[in-house]
Amino acid sequence: MSTAPTAAPGRPFGRVLTAMVTPFTPAGAADHVTATAGPSAEAGVVA
Repeated sequence: MSTAPTAAPGRPFGRVLTAMVTPFTPAGAADHVTATAGPSAEAGVVA
């Protein structure tokens, strides 16, 4: 019995899914300050 390949030809690492999360203010406008503050700024994580 043979096994199926783990990645498609030409894609040695498989597929990658990316997402972008846009923060909004309580009024519903895009929150550009939080968006440009960097990752985990809203979570309170200190790098």
